[in-house]
Amino acid sequence: MAKKFLLVLIVIVQFVQVHVNASAQSIQSTTNPSPSYFEGMTYDIGRLYGLLSLKSAQKSELLTIQNGLYSDKNTFCIILMYHNFYTQGKQKGGYYIRLDDFEHNLKTLNEYGFESISIRDLYDFMKFNKKIPPRSVILTFDDGFKSFLDAYPLLKKCGYGGVVSLITGYIGSVWELNEHEIEELAKSGIEFASHTSKIHNDFKKYIDEKKFAIIAHDIKDSRKCFDNILHIKTIAFTYPWGVGSSNKEVRQILVENGFYVGFDTWKRRVNRFGEDPLSSVRIDISETSGYNNQKKFKNLIESLVGG
Repeated sequence: MAKKFLLVLIVIVQFVQVHVNASAQSIQSTTNPSPSYFEGMTYDIGRLYGLLSLKSAQKSELLTIQNGLYSDKNTFCIILMYHNFYTQGKQKGGYYIRLDDFEHNLKTLNEYGFESISIRDLYDFMKFNKKIPPRSVILTFDDGFKSFLDAYPLLKKCGYGGVVSLITGYIGSVWELNEHEIEELAKSGIEFASHTSKIHNDFKKYIDEKKFAIIAHDIKDSRKCFDNILHIKTIAFTYPWGVGSSNKEVRQILVENGFYVGFDTWKRRVNRFGEDPLSSVRIDISETSGYNNQKKFKNLIESLVGG
């Protein structure tokens, strides 16, 4: 087996040498190769040959640089999905969670070494393997409920950031954050994502009925609100009801409007390098899922760390 492996390696090296020599001859006439040269296979082969030719000390230095730029294979990011908060009384059910349970979530994340990253960090990690903390977390808060203002001090106390998903057509309503509150939260480091303008409740219906013109118009309105009214930059869209990330028409609409990260819900629980940022998976933390329960939440985090 060892002899076969060595033979294959020799063939590869010889193949690389031939192509590198040919490549070198092709650019001898100029000191400024065209951009296409650096996008071609000969350039990639040349880089591979360079790595094979490095001395051990040079390889070690290169690996040190690489380790400072890229995440290792065990790095992952979890995205937790919250909605509404309340302070006391019996369980409300649905997508609610009591504030003391939420605080316990944050302390558990701290206990297991989870660190906040930004939306851009998530995109660059999933797309390019940018170096992020080995155990990264993004906490998302759907619908922009005013009760987020009660949760925010706990986030700050525990050293975490957050992403609030706004239904932009209802900003300032009796239940959603207003422009001043959004502005102050943005100044403090809270990020925001689009959660449609006004079609949140009918989003799934419009997909099923293939009414993509309505969806496109609504998402454009939401983008205009972010750009022209809120003056907040975002590349993230939160799919209502956890639908849409597998629909090519919806995905195209999002990309055309400058959204490159999509917060969804899937069976997998963590996000890793090489997976699709437009299908970023989240875990529902609410009384519906049962992860409001402190013991169950801790068991969840232990299973993710162990897995």
